[in-house]
Amino acid sequence: MSTNGGLTQQINVAGVAISIRELTVLDIRQNLEQRCAGAIDASINGLMENMAIGDIYLSDILLMTDLTHQKIAPLTPSNLQEIAESCTELNAAFFDLVMLVDKASSMTLNS
Repeated sequence: MSTNGGLTQQINVAGVAISIRELTVLDIRQNLEQRCAGAIDASINGLMENMAIGDIYLSDILLMTDLTHQKIAPLTPSNLQEIAESCTELNAAFFDLVMLVDKASSMTLNS
């Protein structure tokens, strides 16, 4: 994960101060490469990171914030939804691109 001096947003959820950052082009490229590789980690941590919160995954939240597995552990799904909304707002271009990639993948698989 890079640091870029781009947009950041500070929020407080359940008494936890969270810093959300805007992804760089490199961050987006690396994330999309991982998604397209289709590597699935079947361990408990891997399954948890692929847990969907709204339209994003826990792994996306970990990528876009300063949260760690330890900081996330006591949070509730509604807390994670609040964080996800801020991540989605600050990284709209990333999620637009992911939607296009997912659409292209499903079209390719259905061909």
